[in-house]
Amino acid sequence: TLDPPLRSRFQARLIPEIPFRELLTSITHSLPQLASNEATNFLSLLYTLHRMNTTDTSKDPNTDIPFHQVVSMLRDVESGMTNYTEALEYLLPLQRYDSKQRDVVVSLRKRFDLPAHNSPPTQHEKIPNLHSN
Repeated sequence: TLDPPLRSRFQARLIPEIPFRELLTSITHSLPQLASNEATNFLSLLYTLHRMNTTDTSKDPNTDIPFHQVVSMLRDVESGMTNYTEALEYLLPLQRYDSKQRDVVVSLRKRFDLPAHNSPPTQHEKIPNLHSN
């Protein structure tokens, strides 16, 4: 047997999933400027994808969604630093899925109808070519 200090290093931790309503309430209280229907759709999509991941036994366990980062990502959406599409890609990159599952994820993303941008994209300033004669 392992001595107690080593044994504790190998113990698994079960981190309970944050219930949908609890996370939604936390988001609406901490981010009042965020559109509630968009936040609800975003969370619904994340929880749907999470259920898809947990019920598919062939899935890689590394595709779990980091729910602890959702509030900070939505804070960035609220401030305009990112949009829902980028936040979703950060939390759940499409590369994690095989081609068949990727098609399902893309279809779900379209069904939940999240806005791609918070505001109109800014035009990038054209940089003059310094080497032209």
